[in-house]
Amino acid sequence: MVNKKNRIIFSVILIISGLALIYFGANRSVTILKDGQSISINSRALTVGGALTDSGIQTRHADRILPAVSHLIGWKPTIVITTAKQVQVWTPQSALSENFYTTENLPGNILQEGGVRLYPGDKIRWNGAVIDANKPLPDIKSILLQVDTAIPVKIVYEDKDFSLYTAAPTVGHTLWEQGIITSLSDRLNPSLNEQVEENLTIILEKAKPFTIIAGDLILSGLSTAETVGAALQDAGVALQGLDYSIPGELDRLPEDRKIQVVRVSEEVLLRETLIPIQTEYIQDPELELDQERFLETGKPGLKISSQRIRYENGKETSRQTEKEWEAHQPVNSIIGYGSQIVPHTLETPDGVIEYYRAVPVYATSYSPCRSGSDTCHSGTSLGLPVKIGVIGVTYQWFLSFGGHEVYVPGYGRAVIADVGGGIPGKRWIDLGYSDDDFVNWSQDTTLYFLTPAPADVPWILP
Repeated sequence: MVNKKNRIIFSVILIISGLALIYFGANRSVTILKDGQSISINSRALTVGGALTDSGIQTRHADRILPAVSHLIGWKPTIVITTAKQVQVWTPQSALSENFYTTENLPGNILQEGGVRLYPGDKIRWNGAVIDANKPLPDIKSILLQVDTAIPVKIVYEDKDFSLYTAAPTVGHTLWEQGIITSLSDRLNPSLNEQVEENLTIILEKAKPFTIIAGDLILSGLSTAETVGAALQDAGVALQGLDYSIPGELDRLPEDRKIQVVRVSEEVLLRETLIPIQTEYIQDPELELDQERFLETGKPGLKISSQRIRYENGKETSRQTEKEWEAHQPVNSIIGYGSQIVPHTLETPDGVIEYYRAVPVYATSYSPCRSGSDTCHSGTSLGLPVKIGVIGVTYQWFLSFGGHEVYVPGYGRAVIADVGGGIPGKRWIDLGYSDDDFVNWSQDTTLYFLTPAPADVPWILP
């Protein structure tokens, strides 16, 4: 019974030993994937390390090998090798003098392997560009990383201040990282291009909108100015000459931040005015009565005045005469009027008349109860009754010709015996009638003054 059991054990050992001899003596196919590139070899090695030795592939300690080098390999195994990248890290304090190798692709993990700790605000640069610590780098053989160490700064903005750490190189970059947008009108100290230094205080005053109204023109702008003049300067609007603003340049900006600009201009206008000619009449004994002739032609004078005209936003606001003078005086016209009485005769239906003056007139008629008043007047200014043969004239004519005998075609002989109101602008007579024989007149006619002429006859009719 014992011998049978021993024989069985011995047979199993022989079988296992045979299989081992076959396994270890077999020449197997091994596939090696190095950085994605496939290499096939034949090897009798039992481990991954032995297969790599047979392949002649050299690896570093930092390379990633799967399975591990000590792992036994089976039939037709696959070995994956990821070659470690050469890394060098620069910091503001120093550069690592020794390179190191890693198979990591995340910048944050690479720096951690290199012994560089990251703090809030620090920046990692690769090829000069800022990169995310948690985004993988491309598959390259060597990597140079730069770490910008954040430093403390203070920002005073919109009536509040806060401290932060930044690795930004300039003030502008620091504000941009904080989402603070600036404009050219803002007041910033230091300037955007100023280098950031430790414990720097950045003061930003945002410009506020304001409006400039100049006539029909409306301009909008931004300014941190406190006074009207400074705001206008920021907007590039200059007050020149007589221009002014509302409020004034030295005043503070009003609450509605509206500024009125009044553009003022003046011009001096020379105005010429003719001085009218005066007419001078002198007696000319060589001329017949009621005839005239120019003895000397007049010439108007010239008066010049200077006026200062003021315009505000293109509209005239005032006009003032500053000076006035006569460039030359007028020369009067001299007219000679006739004073020679020459009798004339005229054949009429009433017989031949002799007259010394014939004057065109406008004739109307009246009677005692048709005199234009509410009552009847039977008498005239000379005391004669109102009837055919008496006529009325204006008061000025009555003074010169009252009682004088005249002749009116179609009416007959008459005596100037009454006074009437006349018709403005016309030489007028009013023909007398009784109420029973009244004839209505309203027409132009001629008044003949019959001889003899009175000694004091007026040479010029009023």
